[in-house]
Amino acid sequence: MNIDDLNPPERAVLQSSLKKDEELLWVGQPKPRLWTVTSGLLFLCGMLSLLGGIGAVIYVQLNEGSNPANKLLLALFCTGLPLVLPVVAAPWIGLRWQRRCVYALTTGRAIIIRYLLGKYHFRDIVDLERQPREHRGHVDGTVSLIMGESNISSTNGRPDPEGFLHLPPDAWQEPEQLLRRMAKTAGAKVKE
Repeated sequence: MNIDDLNPPERAVLQSSLKKDEELLWVGQPKPRLWTVTSGLLFLCGMLSLLGGIGAVIYVQLNEGSNPANKLLLALFCTGLPLVLPVVAAPWIGLRWQRRCVYALTTGRAIIIRYLLGKYHFRDIVDLERQPREHRGHVDGTVSLIMGESNISSTNGRPDPEGFLHLPPDAWQEPEQLLRRMAKTAGAKVKE
């Protein structure tokens, strides 16, 4: 993949993040995954709420709908419905966000651009001496090149890994080779 393969908004964001003397060596994006742990949990919670609300509406309709308590239950469901729908749509929203993430390697740093909650979050990794710290394969065939810990979110009280996450099966070799070559170069400069 090269910079011209990116969608125009992501291409513009990446180009604006480059420094004047930087040369772009590699560009990539994660393989979008519809079902992640977070989106699956949100979807499940949303569906349970939606099904509970539908059950409440059926209950109200079958049991004397003119009762004030039943009317309140129906009103609560109707006002809460707009809040439940985005939760049910979480996997598809997450999929769209994943398609806007960009990974790049330049002559001096690794750039990670994530799209979350309507804006881009930038992460530069300039310590390339021991990169990648971990090479992790996933069940779906994707590969993550772990370079550190995330500063965006955490799960189970532990920071999430950060790096080039969930690269397609045919797209991880080039950045890993570049990172290892850059690590050797950085190590040689330190020894001089």
